[in-house]
Amino acid sequence: MENKRNFKEERGITLLALIITIIILAILALITVNAAYMSGIIQFGVNGAKDYAQVAIEENRIMEETGNYVESVTKKIKVLLGEEPPTNPELTGMDWFVKGVTEPAVESKEVADFYARGKPDGTLIIYPKNGVEATIEYVEQVEEDEVYEFPPWDQYLSDENEELAPKIKSVYVAKGMKADSCQFLFEGLLNCTTIDLTNLNTSQVTAMNGMFVSCSSLSSIDLTELDTKQVTDMRQMFQSCENLEDLNLSHLDMSNVMFMQNMFANCKNLKSLDLPPLESGQLTDMSLMFEGCASLIGLDLSHLDTSRVTNMRSMFKNCTSLARINLSSLETGQVTDMSYMFSGCKSLGSLDLMNFDVRKVKNFNFMFNRM
Repeated sequence: MENKRNFKEERGITLLALIITIIILAILALITVNAAYMSGIIQFGVNGAKDYAQVAIEENRIMEETGNYVESVTKKIKVLLGEEPPTNPELTGMDWFVKGVTEPAVESKEVADFYARGKPDGTLIIYPKNGVEATIEYVEQVEEDEVYEFPPWDQYLSDENEELAPKIKSVYVAKGMKADSCQFLFEGLLNCTTIDLTNLNTSQVTAMNGMFVSCSSLSSIDLTELDTKQVTDMRQMFQSCENLEDLNLSHLDMSNVMFMQNMFANCKNLKSLDLPPLESGQLTDMSLMFEGCASLIGLDLSHLDTSRVTNMRSMFKNCTSLARINLSSLETGQVTDMSYMFSGCKSLGSLDLMNFDVRKVKNFNFMFNRM
């Protein structure tokens, strides 16, 4: 049995060597033919061609074709040996590359400027095809006359593709990548523990809603280089990131953010949260913002301008460990809904709401329920 396996392995290696030898011989043959052809053209030009410029153009063309062919065959040899993944200009989504496998996992008619490829260790790498720059392009889907946009790898992370989704353990965005939108960009990466966005240019992004929603295994994320100056929507941005314990957003420019509903909802293990000052007064909705943050002990919201906020429904609902909260500067003059706002906050020993302006509030239902 062992001899048979060794024979098969030796035969496979011999076959591979033969294929490579044939390819190399083909390259040499083409170079020889092209060189002879080019020599004839040059000789013809010397003997009486009237347009010497045309001879030079033809010479350059042949040289370029020969060079491109050699480069193409060299690339194929590397792919064959498993030294690098195959390239295909028709790929727009996931090409899960495993050493020795050259067939792409999925092909699409749409052409994208970037690749999203998986390595055997579970790292998803997003990088430009040309090695210089590219923009993450969303895929449009029409359902009942409604147009929805999804990241190109979204369909491969759905419940219908259970085999592929768990493979992604980390995400790395290479240099040159740009995003015009980040909405639901990494939604559903259930087993992803780290995401590196250091190289992602988000200077023109206005929507980051649902960007990391349901990344339930995410344990750390460095957002130091994330440009949020233009962002207006952060709804559900970290919703259900159940494994996150610390999150520092203090360095982000969130001056234009209008929507923060469900932003940290169901971050069950979040113990520390640092928010930046919000002094522009653009914020309008904070409903369910911290709902279900069961491990959060303290929260300081004194530096937030909430003068235009109209909805605070379930804002701290089921923050069962929340023992202290600074609401001294919270403006509530425009708020109309405070239902379930502190419902389930069992650890709050005291609550100072003396500064609350509730003249426009229409709904107080269960505001202090189960405290």
